[in-house]
Amino acid sequence: MKARYVLLASLYTSQFLPLGFFYIALTAVLRREGVSLERIGLIHLLAILWVLKSLWAPLIDRYGWQRLGHYRGWLILLQGLMVLGVIGLIPIDVVTQPVLLFVLVALIALISATQDVAVDAVAVRLLEVSERGPANGIQIAAGNLGFIIGGGGLLLMYEHLGWGLAVSALAVLTAAPLFLVIKYLNPAATSRSEDERSRVSLANIGGFFKQPGVGRWIWLVVPFFYLGAAIPHKLITPMLVDGGWTLG
Repeated sequence: MKARYVLLASLYTSQFLPLGFFYIALTAVLRREGVSLERIGLIHLLAILWVLKSLWAPLIDRYGWQRLGHYRGWLILLQGLMVLGVIGLIPIDVVTQPVLLFVLVALIALISATQDVAVDAVAVRLLEVSERGPANGIQIAAGNLGFIIGGGGLLLMYEHLGWGLAVSALAVLTAAPLFLVIKYLNPAATSRSEDERSRVSLANIGGFFKQPGVGRWIWLVVPFFYLGAAIPHKLITPMLVDGGWTLG
């Protein structure tokens, strides 16, 4: 049980490391360099990819690699692509190459959202029902830890060591779970039968929304909860920079 929790914690932490870096550290760096709030806001709008990920989640469930393990194969691919995307940020000048920066951040956000689909699927398959409550707590804590390290820790590193070393550290930290996935995640435990894959479709998503009580949560409680948390959170960093705070 402990090994499964460690594996899931590392995966959930790693997928939020780049997001914390983009939405906190990169925001501070861009604002200090005089980048407009409108341009910074475009980067924050990429969070919509996490809202829309359910639209392509059936593709992750339907298509995969039996030899590697259905979801294990996806995790190896997506984690590797996320690391390559972060490495691609190292030579970029964030002020003079805004289009290239936006494209890479968008790709990494897309990969991170898709990886979350595979990690959630692995968690459901690996854990007993009685283990899912503690695992959900680990998921939330690990995601916040990724935000803290990516947003705060790497911003401190940037302040003292510069962009190249900070982004290199981000790439190394993002790559860390790959070892655990390859070595400890059993391919058989993450595989799907042909019958399981044939049942996966967008109709499954529609069926979820038809369940009693789901509408109130999906259309009322959850949106207002996240709007209340996200709107001030996104404004604080540029406000502090404009107020004369150092990045450290």
